[in-house]
Amino acid sequence: MASVTISISGVKNLQRKLGTIKSQKEVYSAVSQATALVEGSAKSGCAVDTGALRRSIHMRVVEQNHRVIGIVYTSMEHAPYVEFGTGQRGKGSYPYERGLTLAYDPNWPGQVAQPFMVPALLTNRIRINKLIAAAVSGVQGGE
Repeated sequence: MASVTISISGVKNLQRKLGTIKSQKEVYSAVSQATALVEGSAKSGCAVDTGALRRSIHMRVVEQNHRVIGIVYTSMEHAPYVEFGTGQRGKGSYPYERGLTLAYDPNWPGQVAQPFMVPALLTNRIRINKLIAAAVSGVQGGE
């Protein structure tokens, strides 16, 4: 009677990699959910005149260098002016710390800041942290 012996090496390494893939999918899902929360809040919190700014707010999730990144963005050129304000009225009206300064004409009355992006992130910060923590720790239900 003939016998065949099969030896598989690297099973533990394979299991570890499969576990990593599962957790990466969970992290991707959590980041997608978190990004959608911010997108929804930004849309509901933005100033509306024609609705073009609201319609221009989108999200995407990308993987780069083993990291999952959620991005909420708008392509409207006037979005930063709405967020940060302009002219005399805008100077000092932005209630959040920012790392950029918009040039403005001090003789122009302008408009006060009407933030929608930063508040969208800040109001969802606790939910975002719970979603990510649940994905990383493997606990079900990020709420």
